[in-house]
Amino acid sequence: MNRLFSKIIERNDVKDLISEIINNNRYKKVNIPLTIDNNYFFNDNYALFLFMDALLKFDIIIDNINYIEEYVSQLKRLFKRIDNYQDISKGINKIIASTCLKILNLNNYNSSENKEKILRYIYKKYIVDGYFYYGFSSCSKREIDFSGIKKSGFILDSRVDEMESILKKYENKDIIKKVDSDITDNFIIASYYAMSGPYYLERMANSSIFNKACYDKDAFYKKDINILIKNLEEYAKNKHMSIDDTNILVKNFYDILIEDNVNHSFGIVAFIKRSYLNKNYLKNIEEIVEGSKYLDISSSISMIMESRYSSYDIDDDISSIYLEFLEFPSYKYLCGEEKNVDDDVVVINLDEVSDSENSVIIKKKIVNSYGFISIFMILLLLITLISTTIIIMNFIWR
Repeated sequence: MNRLFSKIIERNDVKDLISEIINNNRYKKVNIPLTIDNNYFFNDNYALFLFMDALLKFDIIIDNINYIEEYVSQLKRLFKRIDNYQDISKGINKIIASTCLKILNLNNYNSSENKEKILRYIYKKYIVDGYFYYGFSSCSKREIDFSGIKKSGFILDSRVDEMESILKKYENKDIIKKVDSDITDNFIIASYYAMSGPYYLERMANSSIFNKACYDKDAFYKKDINILIKNLEEYAKNKHMSIDDTNILVKNFYDILIEDNVNHSFGIVAFIKRSYLNKNYLKNIEEIVEGSKYLDISSSISMIMESRYSSYDIDDDISSIYLEFLEFPSYKYLCGEEKNVDDDVVVINLDEVSDSENSVIIKKKIVNSYGFISIFMILLLLITLISTTIIIMNFIWR
């Protein structure tokens, strides 16, 4: 999908601001709506998702790169000044309104007539011609390309099913529960699923079994296989898990992570036209426009763009021909980390098992077999070259 969003996310000013939002502790204080906080594992990243949502709204509503520099500049001032999502959302709506003023060649948005023009413009862009979203990991791209969005959800790997059985034994509840697919009109939620997936990682992170301080929660976004395995080992140790259960749990998890190439995965959001779902209208749009006379324009914009379907169960499968895809940079790329994770992928050695069930029983080794072979071959060639030289010199001296 060739959206403006893809160009915007590569801008230096945008990358700098995203890196600051991720790494600066002040942005981690941005509060999260209770309905979202209780159902999703955002960790300290909610400000990042608010910012991504603001960029998507620029893409859909403004759709003109000429306005992006000022838009990002205003977003930067807004995020530095405010640390609660309500006021950030209002501020984003005002920035959108002021940009629409320029597009529509209006002087201000205080008059009822100008408010109506702006609101109807936003309504057409965001609702009538707008989208629902479905977030997923690049690990599932081939499946989505082939089958589209299946109502029944992803095909559950038998190894994940085995992991679920073991976790349920120690937790007395479902952890990696398979659920039907649902889509959303909330880009923040779709982005969350995209960046926290694949689905089994999101389920595990959101299950709260890794809530304690001893676990590194960033691993679920950074897709750091070393730390993901270490978290699971620590969990098995804390639960006094049997050796057999730990072996199966950790080995299955490791094998799936490697096969899915999770360390190189990134998020994808599928766009589904609202018109395809017959959800491209608001029954109360005239009431919103009429009531805008007595309200701040940001409140009226919020009434149009607020999420009404944070989780919408689809009636049937959605074929891939009705989907457009937007790929996200990986979380580590957004953090400014470009380390080649292949150099330190863990290798599991199940031959060495501790006698204590309370200890970590999976030994990790950091290896680089190609590097070892390369050095060995160079030494071998040098020895061969020296030996050959000595033989030739002896022959000449005779």
